Amino acid sequence: MVIGQDLQLYARSYFGDHSVRDITRFGTWHSTDNSVASVSANGVINALNDGITYIYKTYEGINSDSIYIHVIHVGLTEKETSRLLFFPNPAYDYIHFDISESIRDITITDLSGKTVLKSDDFGLKRIYIKDLQPGLYFLKVRFENSMVTSKFVKADE
Repeated sequence: MVIGQDLQLYARSYFGDHSVRDITRFGTWHSTDNSVASVSANGVINALNDGITYIYKTYEGINSDSIYIHVIHVGLTEKETSRLLFFPNPAYDYIHFDISESIRDITITDLSGKTVLKSDDFGLKRIYIKDLQPGLYFLKVRFENSMVTSKFVKADE
């Protein structure tokens, strides 16, 4: 997988009576290294950083086979964090961006690597974060040929 790429996984359970049940949204998905790739409760993998991780599912106390995921960096250059100007930090309702480049998309992840917000609508160069829980988050901004990752604090009222 390439950094920034998402991939939907599906899980099925086969029973002795030859029936099949889709269990994609049941049980728990796991990544052995959430800093490389996180996986949502719905089975969507989000490639975050270079490295290797294994994805597996636990359902009714049984672990599935693992999927080997190798995340690589291709074609995008990482900009210096200082070039990403956003405010305020800490933020309560919106994060505003003070940049001249067009933003392709923004992904916000929590400390466990779980994607909590993803958006590609930036006409006003801001993103609504009021619904996030207070805490520390990672902000990944992708432009046409580069990306920047930074941290921000979601403040309580």
